[in-house]
Amino acid sequence: VSTQSTGNARGSSMGNQPSPSIARKALTHTKPKPTTTAPGYQHTGIMCDRCGACPISGIRWQLGTEDFCDACKRAGLPESTEQLFAHHPPVPVPKVEYTVPDAQLKPRQLLVVDSIGRDDWVAIFKDATLPCGTRVEVFQCGWQDISFTSYFENNASAIVCSLQMGSSRVMCRPDMLLLRNEVQGLPPHDARNLLLGFRHAQVPSVNSLESVYALLERPWAFAELIRLQRKLGPETFPVVPQYYYPNHSEMQFTPEYPVVVKVAHGQAGYGKMKVDSCKQFYDLSSVMAMNRQYCTAEPFLEGEYDIRIQKIGPHYRAFKRQSVSGEWKTNTGTSTVSPIEMSERYKLWADEASGLFGGMDIVSVDAVRTTEGQEFILEINGSSSGFMPSMVEQDNDHVRELVLARMVQEYPVPTSDAQRPAAPESES
Repeated sequence: VSTQSTGNARGSSMGNQPSPSIARKALTHTKPKPTTTAPGYQHTGIMCDRCGACPISGIRWQLGTEDFCDACKRAGLPESTEQLFAHHPPVPVPKVEYTVPDAQLKPRQLLVVDSIGRDDWVAIFKDATLPCGTRVEVFQCGWQDISFTSYFENNASAIVCSLQMGSSRVMCRPDMLLLRNEVQGLPPHDARNLLLGFRHAQVPSVNSLESVYALLERPWAFAELIRLQRKLGPETFPVVPQYYYPNHSEMQFTPEYPVVVKVAHGQAGYGKMKVDSCKQFYDLSSVMAMNRQYCTAEPFLEGEYDIRIQKIGPHYRAFKRQSVSGEWKTNTGTSTVSPIEMSERYKLWADEASGLFGGMDIVSVDAVRTTEGQEFILEINGSSSGFMPSMVEQDNDHVRELVLARMVQEYPVPTSDAQRPAAPESES
């Protein structure tokens, strides 16, 4: 079980990659003294609630809020109505036997927009080579480190990026993009001008630039969820009820109180407020009058836990997040994250979402399970979605193979540097 205590820099509402913690252990009965464990894969910061082995090595068994090592599980666990989950050590995705690179071919350049600092994409794509013998050269930086001009002349597009890499700048002509950071976040972060430039330059991307642009505004994405519910029915694809207000003057009617008001494109718990009464809603509308933003209102659902269903290419995963600190926004307080079964219902949600906006290779569906046992879909996220902390290494490997597959589709045969469109020479 992992925890997080701050909002996500990537912006997906389920959070980015929370750091491991044993804070929740204080909520259970008196613990045994920690003991060292045998070598092997270790679940960092997690202690067995029976024998005290810390960290748990190998398979970690979770029963409600308690954790047990494999040895204690084999010895027998106490009776409980809670479902027992096995946290197996992550199995690395086998690296393919890459083709021997052809030194005569110019490498294809992959630009990964990810400034979080946790994932080293240069290392993840180490030695990657396309089947045609072209080596893949990887550059990684944040939106704030990118500057470029896009050209279209003589029926050809060209782009040359200048990237701030530490104390120096390097030049890059990206053949593929992987966008792991949100384009738009808390002011002043807004990289929509760069996103439009990459589209102007016709640079292929994971996810597609069209889908990234479509997810920039909540109502645009929510409208697709409405369409899917009408197509599949509210029982199969249950979407949370929502009101939309284009400006403050239209904030007259709401669902039954309490409600959750979401302002504009806010991410990671920002721009959200729980409103308990008509008076509070009126006060909020007067604050909204100070800007030109839209907002939405949804009924506040007393949640048992949040759900995230994740799809990376053909790979699925589902996990839940429960608040420990009592915050209703579980992605801004301390919470526990643990896997749940990938049901056919969840798989359908992910499959339908992945087909939106022309198709999304990386997609997540965020939902809530209420204390009454109902489930409602809240929103969808794209390639900037955060992964489950204990499985991030495996998921990054899935992303690597997905990106390489897309590059093979785009560039099935090698292209010499002379065949690539060149940027026009500047006039003196």
